[in-house]
Amino acid sequence: MLIAVANKTSGMILDSGGVLIRPTSRRWFPFDGFEEAAAGQGLQWEAAAFEAALGVGVQLLDYEHRTPMTRVDAEVDLWIRYHEIVATELGCDAPAEVARETVTRWRTRTPVEPFEWTVPVLSSLRARGITVVVLSDAWPSLRDWYVDLGLDAYVHAMVISAEEAMSKPDERVFAKARALLGDVDQAFFVDDWPGNVEAANALGLTGIRLRPQGSTSHPGLVEIDDLRDLLDLMDRTRA
Repeated sequence: MLIAVANKTSGMILDSGGVLIRPTSRRWFPFDGFEEAAAGQGLQWEAAAFEAALGVGVQLLDYEHRTPMTRVDAEVDLWIRYHEIVATELGCDAPAEVARETVTRWRTRTPVEPFEWTVPVLSSLRARGITVVVLSDAWPSLRDWYVDLGLDAYVHAMVISAEEAMSKPDERVFAKARALLGDVDQAFFVDDWPGNVEAANALGLTGIRLRPQGSTSHPGLVEIDDLRDLLDLMDRTRA
C-alpha cells in the first residue's frame, strides 16, 4: 500500500522495455528480419524447434552478461554470434550469412518505439522537476536508441545491466540507480515484472507494477495499466 507523506521530494526509477519502449516487431529476439534472412537460405522450422533454438541462444546471452560490456561494437559481435547459434540450431547450412544479414538490418534502423504514454509522462515528470533514472536489463545500444527517439533529453542517467554485468533484481543495480537520483525523500520504481517490483519494495523503494495488457494481476503489488496513471499515484502520496 502507498502511504501518503506530506511535502516529499520524489525521484523516479523506470524500467525501459515494456514501460517506456517496445520493439517495433513486437518481440525482442531474434531480431526482426531473421525469418527473411533464414528464408533466403531455404530454412524452415516448426514452432517447437524455434523455441528450442532460442533457448540455446539465450545461454550465450546469459553467459556474456557476466562480463561488463560498454561498447556497441562488442554488442554487435555478440548479436552475430547469437543469431548464428539460433540459425545453426535450426539446421541452417549458412548460419553466419543469416546472422550477418539479420544484424546488419538491425543496425540500419531504430528497432524500438516509445509507447503512447512515454513522452507525455516524461514531459510531466520533467515539468515537476522530478529526476528520472532508467534501470534496464539491456545492452549498450539502448543509449543510442534513446538518442534516436529523443528520449535522452528526459533522462538524467541510465543503469544498463550489460554495462554493470548484473541484472535486476540484484540489489546493487537498484542501489546504483537510487544513488543517481541524488537527495530525494522518496524514490519510485516502475517495472512490468512483478519480481523486480517486489525486490524494489524490499529495498525501500516505492514499487509500482505497470501490468502488461492481458496479464494477470499480482496480489500485494500496486499496479497500473497505463503509465499516465503514475502521475495521479504520485500526487496521492505527496498530498
